[in-house]
Amino acid sequence: MARELSKYAKNNKIKFFLFNFTDLFGTQRAKLVPAEAADKMQKSGAGFAGFATWLDQTPAHPDLLVMPDPSSIIPLPWRPEVAWVAGDPWMEGRPLPQAPRLALKDMMAKSAEKNLKLMAGVEPEFHLPACYNVQPPPPGPTKAAAFSDETLFFMFYSSPRDALQEVAAQEL
Repeated sequence: MARELSKYAKNNKIKFFLFNFTDLFGTQRAKLVPAEAADKMQKSGAGFAGFATWLDQTPAHPDLLVMPDPSSIIPLPWRPEVAWVAGDPWMEGRPLPQAPRLALKDMMAKSAEKNLKLMAGVEPEFHLPACYNVQPPPPGPTKAAAFSDETLFFMFYSSPRDALQEVAAQEL
């Protein structure tokens, strides 16, 4: 576990840290921090405009400071000089309770007080919009007459055992 980000950066040839937090919609928000500034930001936090963070803030709220968690460092495999670091949003010297990571930590602590272990399962879902399921109609025999012989030969040889092959064969 890295306690000082600058030492971690020096030992692992890290040039930048990606200070990260999750908003209420599950979107990752991040700020790229040079390794030279990481120790200062580890103590004071990386600033974000509160209303732009999607954590139920208005323009009247002060800026958020994301405090990095050095135990969460993950070097990016596709960009080895950059390391990702999870962070906790703070505002006015206190953790922001509605931040998803902090809410989870709070639930874990409350569960532990009751001698329970909080367990969660993630079920990522993917939905293909219906408009992508529409199949174009195959070219009918009426349109095949307009095709050149080269096109008909291509249709015939590129579509074995297909209705398109039958259409091309009848026209040829």
